Amino acid sequence: MTKFFISQSMRGLSQEEIKERRAFLTDLIGQNFDGAIVLDSFLEGAKDVDPLVCLGHAITIMSKADVVVFDTGWYEARGCKVEYEVAKAYGKQIYFVIDDEGPAFLAPEK
Repeated sequence: MTKFFISQSMRGLSQEEIKERRAFLTDLIGQNFDGAIVLDSFLEGAKDVDPLVCLGHAITIMSKADVVVFDTGWYEARGCKVEYEVAKAYGKQIYFVIDDEGPAFLAPEK
C-alpha cells in the first residue's frame, strides 16, 4: 500500500472548503493509484494555531508518506513551498495536480 500526503494551500479558505478540496484530491489519488492510503494531516481549528506548528505537524505526517501530491497553486503558499523542498530533500515521489484545463489529473515531477 502506497501512502500519500497532500500539500495544499489553505490561505483564505474555510475549514469546510479545505475539507471539500481534500476529499476531491483523495478521490483523484484513488482513481490513479490502486490501494492508495491518503494520510490525514488536517488539523481541526488550525486557524487558531501558529502556522509553524501546523507546518511542523504536516512535515511529521509527510515523513510517513511515500508520495507527496501538490495541489494547484502550491507554489504561491509558503508552507507548501517548504513542504516541496522537504519532499525533494528526503527523496519523496512528487506529483502535481493539474486541473486548469479539462478534468484534473496527476503529473509526476520531471
